[in-house]
Amino acid sequence: MTKHQQKERGGWLSAWLILIMIHGVIATLLVLDALKQQYAPSKPLIMASLIFISIAAVIAAIAIWYWKKWGLYLYAIAIVVGMATHLVMTGSLLILFYDIIPPVILAYLLNGHNKWRYFEPTNE
Repeated sequence: MTKHQQKERGGWLSAWLILIMIHGVIATLLVLDALKQQYAPSKPLIMASLIFISIAAVIAAIAIWYWKKWGLYLYAIAIVVGMATHLVMTGSLLILFYDIIPPVILAYLLNGHNKWRYFEPTNE
């Protein structure tokens, strides 16, 4: 890729990153609302984990929007922590399908349209 080549995100990737951000914001608001409920204080580690996951997903989506490789790593960490947290909360392995679908779609959008190369460091 040349120094002046424009990195094109595309409509589908843009829409997916925006959905990840909206999901993270709404999830954060829901967890904060749940903290006000009387059952929430009995599970402080799970609630803190849920807040971390949702905020990390928003930050990661913003970083991916600007083609930062660390955003991909942060999103992967958030997904793994989310899988563990949801597994502890529900005890069902089926919840892992809920957690794995968003990163699979993101990987498809990046790989299917050859956008991985935009995350490589440039010598600018």
